[in-house]
This record gives sequence, structure tokens and C-alpha cells, in this order.
Amino acid sequence: MTMLSCRKMTQLISKALDGPLSLLQRLALGIHLLGCPPCRRFRRAVQWLHAALASAPSDANLSSQARDRIRRALEKAAGN
Repeated sequence: MTMLSCRKMTQLISKALDGPLSLLQRLALGIHLLGCPPCRRFRRAVQWLHAALASAPSDANLSSQARDRIRRALEKAAGN
């Protein structure tokens, strides 16, 4: 597997929150993270956000404006 871009790595970081990555994906991500501080920061941020949302009360309702702000912030963090 060739070295992937930060954009691809942020997609793998997000995918890893939803389920296991393949061995090649885990290796590529691990190697990339060794030399990429921005992707390490992104991983910490999405892991924190994932944990915070998982611990939020299930009856918490976000307005559509709040959902849009969160979506835009995540897209900006991912470089979209």
C-alpha cells in the first residue's frame, strides 16, 4: 500500500470509529501517524468527540443549526 494523503488518513481515522480496519489500513495509518502531527491531533479530536457524543443523554436533541455547525467543523477539520 502506498503512502496515503492526510485526507485519506482522516477518512480512515473516522472509519476506525465505526468498525475495525483491515491489517493494511491499520499499518498505513499507524505509519502515517508516526510522522504527521496534524493527523494525530485530528485523531485525538474525533476520538474525544466520539466519546463525548456516546456519553451524551439519549434524549439530547440538537437543532438543525447545531448539526450544521458540527458538520461544518468536522469537514473543516478533515480538510474538506
